[in-house]
Amino acid sequence: MRALCLAVAAILCAGMARAAEPAPETPVKPAPAAPEGIKIYSVADLLAQGETILTAEVGESTPDGTQLKVLQMLKGPPDELLGQMNAADRLKRADELLKREADAREAAVKNPKTTPAIGEDPIAALPKIAILRAEKVPLPEKGTQWLFILWDRAAPTKDFPIRYKTGHPQCVYDVALAPEVKLVLSRRRPEDSRRYLREWDQEMAKRLDQRKDDEALKTMAAGNLESGLTLKVLRPRASVRGDNSFDATARFENSRSYDQAFYDGLLSGFGARLRRKGDPVEKTIVIRATNKALTGPVDQATLGLVDEGDFSTIATKATYSKELHFDAKDHPELGGLDGDYVISIFYISTQTGKGLENLQAAPWTGTLMSNDEAITFKPRTAAAPSIPPKRP
Repeated sequence: MRALCLAVAAILCAGMARAAEPAPETPVKPAPAAPEGIKIYSVADLLAQGETILTAEVGESTPDGTQLKVLQMLKGPPDELLGQMNAADRLKRADELLKREADAREAAVKNPKTTPAIGEDPIAALPKIAILRAEKVPLPEKGTQWLFILWDRAAPTKDFPIRYKTGHPQCVYDVALAPEVKLVLSRRRPEDSRRYLREWDQEMAKRLDQRKDDEALKTMAAGNLESGLTLKVLRPRASVRGDNSFDATARFENSRSYDQAFYDGLLSGFGARLRRKGDPVEKTIVIRATNKALTGPVDQATLGLVDEGDFSTIATKATYSKELHFDAKDHPELGGLDGDYVISIFYISTQTGKGLENLQAAPWTGTLMSNDEAITFKPRTAAAPSIPPKRP
């Protein structure tokens, strides 16, 4: 029922959008791919990684780097980078920091429930700070203000005693996020280790995790048994449309002496791996099933809500089959396939059913890889024009 409601909502949303916007919008650019070898940090990890965090205006570019005109120092710089300061400035900065800490302790004693505020750092006494442009992470324009989270040090110069490289995509943020950063620095919470500072970070973290999962799936043994379930692929067949879309039947087999439930909601846990016959494992293609016909424009947060109707039951010593369709429109990787391939279907679930009371059986969690089967893809060819027979 929930899937039907979401499908209706998706159709209505799409219809309303078409009615309200007679002219097509400019397509939104997809998020850039996560660079190889880059780790995307959660809020807590990012602020722990950053040793100098500040808001600043982008200044002049020089051979030694681009100067930052510091507006507010939220964290750091470390003491060893402040060695260029003269004795008077170091004493002034130390006095200011001690006073700030004393004020915070006094405020906490007066009102323990109040979030301690982070005072202003004595930025006038700081040495000059510069950043070095990285090839894949261009610097913002001169005169604009940004939030900088810096940790990759560069060698100091005479003009710039403190220099950092900005080779990580999480070094530069919109300055509007500074209040949130101040709040996190003042009160650390467990959820900060799971959430991200902006949507791009979260999306890239998901992509990197999926990339790692895909690499593991490429080498996973076919036909594994996990917690009493096995998975088989039956009748894999390429679409008659000739666009390399394909269908397959996934069949669960429950060897346990009790029923088991599996998640079968709108966020599909199914996928396929394809490898041309004779190719090495490294050339395996991993794709994941989607339910775009049902989900439409519904956001991921809504799709992630789980209820009892999202689970199907596999009876004891029985099987359960599900038809899967992989559309080439949703999977561009399928477009270049041609010839004989080996296909396996996999299923992944982390849905434990926690908080649900009316499930007919305990939900199964884990990863299953089916047996290997053959499938042939043929490139689409234009139909030859028919030639009418000659009359005698």
